[in-house]
Amino acid sequence: MAEDSTVPVLKQELMNGVFKGAPSGVADIDAHVSMYVSGDREVSIIAASETEANVRKFIGRTIKDFKYGYDAQVTMNTRFRRLSEYVAGGTVTAGQYVKFEYATGAINGQVITWTPGTDDEDQIVGLCWYGGVDTGTVEILEL
Repeated sequence: MAEDSTVPVLKQELMNGVFKGAPSGVADIDAHVSMYVSGDREVSIIAASETEANVRKFIGRTIKDFKYGYDAQVTMNTRFRRLSEYVAGGTVTAGQYVKFEYATGAINGQVITWTPGTDDEDQIVGLCWYGGVDTGTVEILEL
């Protein structure tokens, strides 16, 4: 039987809200530092002077120190429950919140960008971890 590509594919259960991501910088990172999604499968530190748009991409806080050149990924506590694959309806980029697409002809399980101020917050499915375009596969950290 062929796999149904319209059903979200569970990639990883986030045990106790613990998630790992590659840092985009080249520096050591202390424990208990807030991080945001800065690119496909990448995280960056939320600085005191960070823009509001990047603060909205908050993914979690580091659990332990990260040593550049020694650790491959930053370990974080997060509010997300799991990482799943969905089908993109249009362009969905890393760090954007997404919602389900209910338009006529939409693929079952298709996600599109959630728009603050226009869409209701209860429509949010999760935060994009790996982006894609038009029926491509995207990875979503589900709430």
